[in-house]
Amino acid sequence: MKINKHTFSFFKKGTITEKEVIRLLIISNCIFLLFIIGMKFSGYIESRDLPTIISDETFTDSADTSHEDNYVIRVDINTDNMFLLCQLPGIGEGKASAILEYRKENGDFCHIDELLNVPGIGESIFNNIKDMVYIENTETTSDE
Repeated sequence: MKINKHTFSFFKKGTITEKEVIRLLIISNCIFLLFIIGMKFSGYIESRDLPTIISDETFTDSADTSHEDNYVIRVDINTDNMFLLCQLPGIGEGKASAILEYRKENGDFCHIDELLNVPGIGESIFNNIKDMVYIENTETTSDE
């Protein structure tokens, strides 16, 4: 794109044409895209912020002729953030906040059954999400 005195002529005239609006939108979208790419490569967006998605064979019916893939999200209840917790069925911002608050007050979960101690999470919600949550084993053993 060649920039000359007519490129941003709306600054002088006080009016903006449709062509100039489109040009500004394209430029702003390009800048935004470069910003996102820069964040990814500079480490602001890390892989731990992305959900773990696994193929789920349990939902596949052998008589089902559709070729739709079934995937289930897996969430670590000790380390994942509110956004990822909200991806679980029946867990909205309120229950995700309650999980984070419980984790803050009581420390890390030792077992997924402890989710039943979180206010707002009962048996039915727990049964819906128990196969989608896990606890990463953070204990390391040394052979020394």
